[in-house]
Amino acid sequence: MKNLFTVLFLLSLSLNAVPKISCSNPVYEFGTKNESETLNHTFVIKNEGDENLNLGKVRACCGAKVKVAKKMLKPGDELEIPFEMKLKGRKGKQDKNIFIASDDPKTPYLNLKIRGDVKRYYQISERYISLENISTDSEISEKVTITQEAEFPFSITKVKTNNSSFSASFSKLNIPLSSLVKYEVTISGKGPFEVGRLSNRVKIFTDNDAFPYMTVYLSGVIKNPLSILPKSIAVTKSEKIIKRFLAIRSKGQDFDISIKELPEGVSLTKKKRKSGEWICSLEIESSKLMQNAEVVLTSTFPGVEEVKVPITLKEPRLNAEGH
Repeated sequence: MKNLFTVLFLLSLSLNAVPKISCSNPVYEFGTKNESETLNHTFVIKNEGDENLNLGKVRACCGAKVKVAKKMLKPGDELEIPFEMKLKGRKGKQDKNIFIASDDPKTPYLNLKIRGDVKRYYQISERYISLENISTDSEISEKVTITQEAEFPFSITKVKTNNSSFSASFSKLNIPLSSLVKYEVTISGKGPFEVGRLSNRVKIFTDNDAFPYMTVYLSGVIKNPLSILPKSIAVTKSEKIIKRFLAIRSKGQDFDISIKELPEGVSLTKKKRKSGEWICSLEIESSKLMQNAEVVLTSTFPGVEEVKVPITLKEPRLNAEGH
């Protein structure tokens, strides 16, 4: 009977055995840092349960790198969880989280916290500028204000743009009855711009070795000011010559077009219908046409060097008898 009680007692212990995840210091207070620094810290977790602890996915805050060396901890085992987080681009109070999933029934997600304050070298009104409603002949002017932080004095020495269609300049602002030092950077651009994606990177250089330059990004999309109808041409394989028409128009501004490249089996004649409008007549021998063919015309319209119209070749439909 005594042996039976012992077996039942041990069995009850095994049935109640569960893993238990813990961390003696789950909060890392890093104090005050500046944005050039990188946080490095190691949390230590432990299995305080009576069963093996299996770790699952680790979810870290944006910009944090976390390493987990193994996925299973035996009862009593400890595991170091190192993490790294760059503070660049952050400012003010920080309260970040790392979640570690496990099969601990009471704590399926262990929450580790990172707290502190990040000092920025400067305040900038806009770092990413989205250009909207711009055309090939637009004039662009954008202003960015940069304010010193008292702990990190600097002077702007020069500004440089990587797009030849843009220029940049800077000036120091006079603020009455204020100890703040502010600069204004003016970014200017003038067309003609090419159709498509427009981007510009402006570097603002300083005399402070901790941050020798800061960067402002401009981006936008230049839409094609020409109306092209149709935008693509579809033809079916045939022994006959297929005729199609193509209209290219501007909103009143005159321009010329000329043929740059025609696919095999395609001939084109162009006619100026009126100022700012061209009609092209195409004769297509589809039996000679290759897939992914394209008509390419050159244009004198500002910012639109080429007009491209793809021609798609389709297989003829079969009738009910398969012919």
